[in-house]
Amino acid sequence: MAVVLPFLPLIVAGASMTGAAMSAVGAVSQANAQSAASQYNAALNERNATVATQQAEAEATRIRRESNRVQGAMAAIYGASGMTVEGSALDALASSAAQAQLDIETVKYKGKLQAMGYHDSATLDRMAGDTAEKQGYLKAASEVLTGVGQAGASYSSLSRRTG
Repeated sequence: MAVVLPFLPLIVAGASMTGAAMSAVGAVSQANAQSAASQYNAALNERNATVATQQAEAEATRIRRESNRVQGAMAAIYGASGMTVEGSALDALASSAAQAQLDIETVKYKGKLQAMGYHDSATLDRMAGDTAEKQGYLKAASEVLTGVGQAGASYSSLSRRTG
């Protein structure tokens, strides 16, 4: 016991420093995991933005094709009935075309808004990842400084008792 007693302050201080170092490593690891998760979520949101834009374009193409089909059918019906495509028949075709264009623009606009929302979410995810990293390093530094303080206090207290 007499041999260990003089080294007790050093042993306790060393244990305190080891605990602080482990806490610091844990803080950095947790921050890196949070950052990686945020970056992954940002990538998913960017992909979702692309998908939303592609879906809107596909829907606009579908509406355009359907409109062309309907307008072609209307023109065929007018022609089969002996009407010419002028006057009220032309107005009906123009109205149908205008409505189709409005539908196309509405679908594209909704897709653009949805994509913007995904882009904004991706930006926020990246910011969260950066913040998590910074907080992790600050916490690690705090753990080390706290450990140094506790080690010093333990060493000082035990040195007085054993010395």
